[in-house]
Parts: sequence; structure tokens; C-alpha cells
Amino acid sequence: LFCSGAGSPVYVPSFSAYPGYSGNLKVVGSMTVVGTSGTGTTAKQTLTWSLTGLDTDCKAKAGDAVANGCGIHVHTGTSCASANDVGGHYYSSSLSSDPWGPIVYVATSDGSSNENKGVGVVTGLSNGDITGRVMVVHELASGGRIACGIIGTTTGAGSPVYVPSFSAYPGYSGNLKVVGSMTVVGTSGTGTTAKQTLTWSL
Repeated sequence: LFCSGAGSPVYVPSFSAYPGYSGNLKVVGSMTVVGTSGTGTTAKQTLTWSLTGLDTDCKAKAGDAVANGCGIHVHTGTSCASANDVGGHYYSSSLSSDPWGPIVYVATSDGSSNENKGVGVVTGLSNGDITGRVMVVHELASGGRIACGIIGTTTGAGSPVYVPSFSAYPGYSGNLKVVGSMTVVGTSGTGTTAKQTLTWSL
């Protein structure tokens, strides 16, 4: 057995439509992948994500009886340019079975999914092994592939976000009343260099 180091966190900063997909779903958002050191049969990744444009049929347990239904999986390929570049699920040859089958997202009625606790998958691989590979998002029907993104070492800037208004802090009873808004613009980087720039009118 070999030892696979955890490596630094890696990211899928954005997604594009899967090559050849012509449906109405448009996945937008990002993912973070944190590695856990181990052997070819115990090393794992923990996935978190914030995504929109997902299949609203992907409710809890919806994909249990559909191969790859509602799945979100690392594939062997290194490009999203064509379907031939994507390949199949990526995991250590030391494993006796494909660990990606049960890894799914659950979408709300507006097609969003925010996985903050983390979904773990034992791949037998390090984060270094999966860097440069692709992440594929599936719909429920026939487990079809709808979106593809490349795993890298930078977070991506993301879209600007906003604080549209403020309310009094819970329990604050003073005379100050903050009114106004803020804008937060991200700058892509690693887990130690990515940053936000704040502007406000208060």
C-alpha cells in the first residue's frame, strides 16, 4: 500500500455546459475539495459546493435508483472541450468498486444546492492526483451529464455579492442606526491568497 498525502484544498471555480448538452439547465457556482491523507484504499476527498441551475427533480434520494442520477463526480479527463476528453469516474485502482455512485447533490425548488457540511468520498487519491481533472454534474433523467468544470488550485473570483441593508445587531439598544449597502468583489487565488474587496455607502 502507498500513502497518499492530503494536499492543499483545490477548487472548481466555474462550470460550463457539458459538451453536446442542449437542455435548459445551466449550472453556475463553485466547489471546494479538501483532501484527507491515507492509502490507496483510504485517502479521501470532502466536497463542498454552492451551485445554482441544477435539476429540480434531484430531491433527497431521487437518484438512488438511477445510475449517476443527480451525481457530482470527478472524472479522469483533463478537458471539458469534448465528450471524448471527459472519461469515466476517477479513483484508485486499489479500490474494489467505484466510490462515486452514491455521491449526489440535492436541489431545492429553485435549482440551488449549498453543501456546507461536506460530502466525503474515499477515492484512494490525493488532491494532487485530482488537480487538472474534471468535475461532472449530472441530471436525474438517465443520469445525463449536464455540466463540466476543471479542478484547479485557485478559487475563481465568483460574481460580486452584496449586503443590501443592515439591521440592529441582536441585543443592541444604543442610538446608532446603520443604513446603507455594501458590495463585495472577489479576487481569485489559493486558500491563502484569495481575497475580497469591500466598498460601501453607509
